[in-house]
Amino acid sequence: TIDDVKEETITAVERLRDAKVLRTTACFLAGSEDNLPVVGLVPKTKNAVIACGGGCWGILNGPAMGQAAAALVTGETPALSLTPFDPNRFGQAGEAISATGLPPKLLALLAQNPALAEMMRQNPEAVIAHLRQLTNDD
Repeated sequence: TIDDVKEETITAVERLRDAKVLRTTACFLAGSEDNLPVVGLVPKTKNAVIACGGGCWGILNGPAMGQAAAALVTGETPALSLTPFDPNRFGQAGEAISATGLPPKLLALLAQNPALAEMMRQNPEAVIAHLRQLTNDD
């Protein structure tokens, strides 16, 4: 919890005990079970590409992951081998993989966001179009 973080911080730096907290935030740091990004064709799904799980390096690696995903979408060969990042590795490694073929952490994210999961089930094209619109609103 935030209180736990505050107490640990005060333990490390006592003079912060009376410091005013201006803002608290929390975020979901997406990652995969093996701590590698997941970039490739979504198993058992037609016309779907996944590029996620960059973790703390996501902001740095995001453009390259996006270029690789774009290459897959357009039927081109990505500039680098995506074998280490292939979503199929989860099934090959003996880890649990759902009937949808999605990595466990992505399923967990969808489980935490039922509205997003329902939108993806009903109309994945609309979700993709919305994401494109968001990225073009610079």
